[in-house]
Amino acid sequence: MIRINREATMEAEYQAFVNALQKVGFTTDAYVSMLERLVEAGYVQKQVEARSITYTLTELGIDFLKERLPEEWDRKMEEVISATLQQELERVRALRVLAQYGGMIIEIGGEKVRRPDLDNLVRKWWKTTELDATGEYIWDEEVKAVNSMMDEIDEFPEWALQVRDAMPRYGFEMCSHRWLDGLDHVMRMLGAEESHPSTAGHCGDVPGRIVHAAEQRATAVQSWIEGVSPKNALGMQVADWLGKPTPEKKEAASCYVELVRAYFLKSDDYAKALSEQWRPRADKNEILKLMFQGFNSLLRARCGFKIIDRLDHHIRIIGGALFPTLAERMGSCNDQLAFIPQDDPGRLETTVGYLWGWYAHLLGKDEAWLRESKPDHAGAAIYALRGVSRAGKPKPLHRWLIASLLKSTKLWCQCAVRNLEEWVGVEAVPAYARDLPDLITAIKSLGDAG
Repeated sequence: MIRINREATMEAEYQAFVNALQKVGFTTDAYVSMLERLVEAGYVQKQVEARSITYTLTELGIDFLKERLPEEWDRKMEEVISATLQQELERVRALRVLAQYGGMIIEIGGEKVRRPDLDNLVRKWWKTTELDATGEYIWDEEVKAVNSMMDEIDEFPEWALQVRDAMPRYGFEMCSHRWLDGLDHVMRMLGAEESHPSTAGHCGDVPGRIVHAAEQRATAVQSWIEGVSPKNALGMQVADWLGKPTPEKKEAASCYVELVRAYFLKSDDYAKALSEQWRPRADKNEILKLMFQGFNSLLRARCGFKIIDRLDHHIRIIGGALFPTLAERMGSCNDQLAFIPQDDPGRLETTVGYLWGWYAHLLGKDEAWLRESKPDHAGAAIYALRGVSRAGKPKPLHRWLIASLLKSTKLWCQCAVRNLEEWVGVEAVPAYARDLPDLITAIKSLGDAG
């Protein structure tokens, strides 16, 4: 956390700092805001060590500062960089020396940090809730209750803030291939009270098994184009879907192969450029036009769990199969959640089980209670209960993290239910998905117990 620590600064030093900022055209608020943006944009990296926090200025961060800071500050940055770039460009010395010129105090010692700006934190965290007519996020009573738990916490260790940042929201979504792996990772961090990064469950995360499955389909389609006899079950299935070759089918199939391989095995820029090269040809080939519709968008969202199923759909489209709606051909991003009960029921069932396990922990219930009250989800629930449990009476910080995890995950379950109701029908929503833990009850029980 980079901030001006006025409490650790003598008044005279603080005023000197303010004066220095004014000379280069910065207000205090603008300076702090700039540093916060640097952290958010990845120009400054944080590493939490056993007894300290190290701030690392990246090469990109130095370039950013050289471009954006006023001329006088830019000159001083050049002096700092010239002294440090050769040996330790990635080290925080550049920021520390820069801080000396302006009198900024950077907190680097101790495992705990002072209370963060709670308003800014909660606005950043709760972005999976509904929007009102003005585009502002609407917090339901559960979100407000979780936020109120922060009032009981005196100090927020850096690891705790990082674990909270790692919980589900936009960018860590239920439609991702490794959604459950991502939840497991958060539980492990929470239980161990330490933070380390993971891409599991995040947008853009495409596991190797998915890349392999996509390439298998591209290979099978290419073999059909070349008239090579199928060598495995998938090849035979693809050949059956494609049927008798025609020039129009072959052209569409070639587009399929090239774009699949480009998006899965090359850069996005290359894939997008290749897609634009193919686009005009679709006007002269109805099969290619139908196959191409939504195909580019689908491949850009290849981190979604429906991608392989949708790749098969497009092979069948080339062969002449028709699908009534574009949604059935695409189903990308969160639209895929409408297909969970049919295509990946374990994704929703396990997630709901996790909710009950975290709920049991907040209530102070044990594994026997879960087996008795939620027998259909006991395995996942007990796993989740053990995942976040620690010896001794849970502290307010730990309870708040578990409540945050429960609510942020529950929001995605509710998103899946809404998609099911809208796309398939109310009857498609499993009974267990309608009965989700009441976080207000859990938080109230904590207050009663206290």
